[in-house]
Amino acid sequence: MVTNDRKNPLNKIPPLDNEETIDRISNLENEVKSFEIEQKRITKTIKTKSTIMIAVVTMIMIIIAMITTNTLPTYPSKIIEVVYPTTLSSGYVIENLKGEKINTFVSWKIEPDDSFHIHVVDSPNISQKQLDMINDVVFSTEAVNLGGETYYKGWYGALEKSSYNTKFPIPIHYHSIITDTGSGHITIRLTTQNNGDGYSGYTKSQVDEANHQILKSEITIFSVDKLSTEEFKSILRHELGHAFGLAHSQNPDDLMYPEIKTNYPYISPCDVQGIIGLYDGEQKSEIICQ
Repeated sequence: MVTNDRKNPLNKIPPLDNEETIDRISNLENEVKSFEIEQKRITKTIKTKSTIMIAVVTMIMIIIAMITTNTLPTYPSKIIEVVYPTTLSSGYVIENLKGEKINTFVSWKIEPDDSFHIHVVDSPNISQKQLDMINDVVFSTEAVNLGGETYYKGWYGALEKSSYNTKFPIPIHYHSIITDTGSGHITIRLTTQNNGDGYSGYTKSQVDEANHQILKSEITIFSVDKLSTEEFKSILRHELGHAFGLAHSQNPDDLMYPEIKTNYPYISPCDVQGIIGLYDGEQKSEIICQ
């Protein structure tokens, strides 16, 4: 029978005796084992390098995320400039336990972890929109960058990092509800009535004069049906400053000026420093902006 060597190349291998066959098979087995060992080593190396590469890429992504988080500004892309069609003016008074008007520095004296109650007095004039605006002024942490300085839209955002180094704890653990009893450290009352003296907002604080301690503050916002959203927020920010113990500022560009004239009525670094100083025993409540 004639065979085709191209189709059957094994015909080219000369015949082998049994011992040679066994040696060849043994050598082949050893080569196969060596190949398998080398293949496993290469596979392990590839997996190790892949794991290292994944770890490196993950670390790079984390670092990029951290850098991005720390360098991107936390300020809103749009700063709202407030233009007032009418003048927003504020009045405030401090009364001792006898009901006498006094002129002195005062602050709250609370424990560091005490809840601080800012309650809204229930009335037919309150809408959900107004409650949302109150919530924003009290709790917002949103900030804006003006002239390279950080201003805040909410008192929590302004004060959350300022209370731990002062002699007296700055109120920071806010709690807010609607009340029909007038309970709370600070109460906010909304009315559609006009104030006889032309005030848009008015704050009355009852104090323990001997200890320069605020016992209760009552805020009234007048003509709420005529105030725009930003006007409402601006005058409430101002009155809360009084309720925390701040007096008026002499700077027309500051939120705590008696008449809100600034087009950026936010809580300034000057206001924050005034609060810190007041609660750190500086014995003054006036806002002095350099």
